Amino acid sequence: MSQAKLVLYADDDEDDRFCLQEAWLSHTGYELRLFESGVELITFLGTNPSPDVCFIILDQNMPQFTGIESLERIRQMKAFEHTPVVLYSTNVQAGNFTQAQSTLKVHLVQKPNSMAEINAVADRIIKLCGS
Repeated sequence: MSQAKLVLYADDDEDDRFCLQEAWLSHTGYELRLFESGVELITFLGTNPSPDVCFIILDQNMPQFTGIESLERIRQMKAFEHTPVVLYSTNVQAGNFTQAQSTLKVHLVQKPNSMAEINAVADRIIKLCGS
């Protein structure tokens, strides 16, 4: 049996973590690992330098490190410099994401307002991870 593909998700909002985790339950072959902050996720990557991470999801508005600040640190890690990342935010229209999108190679996804939309986000990430 093959090992599940690993998706990492850092968000300080417990409700947002719970909702995405619920949406993830219908996707077999993928493991969603949750973190309460970018610092926790970065620490995990630093102590596990070779996990088979197919995707990283970062909330933009977190204490300590924002999603962009977390991503800047992740991109400095050789093993994760090309790992696909979603910046997950309530407002992706702001101009400050334009530079991050090009220099840090990040996908922008607006946080959904309904469970159906959250399921669609999970489906989209699964497609980006590949089969």
